[in-house]
Amino acid sequence: MIWVDDRSVYHQTLPDAPKKKLGIFGGGKPVLEKVQITSGQHQLRVRVQARNPFYDQSHALAGDFPVGTERILRVSFDKHHEMHASLK
Repeated sequence: MIWVDDRSVYHQTLPDAPKKKLGIFGGGKPVLEKVQITSGQHQLRVRVQARNPFYDQSHALAGDFPVGTERILRVSFDKHHEMHASLK
């Protein structure tokens, strides 16, 4: 799930079984989804929650979205299943 300024903008159910090589929400291949965000400074929050009650992680970040530009939100997981999110 992704929120922009506390407004839900994206919700996707992922496969239950982890893949050997995990891409961005796609079991090896990146998933590219476009979400329209108004220009200006915004707060983003990403949350990944599993059916298993022991996995629920969130990451918050701020970003500037200038008029006429495109930003990429990258979400990844390390070998310890810790979530990392960044804006490019």
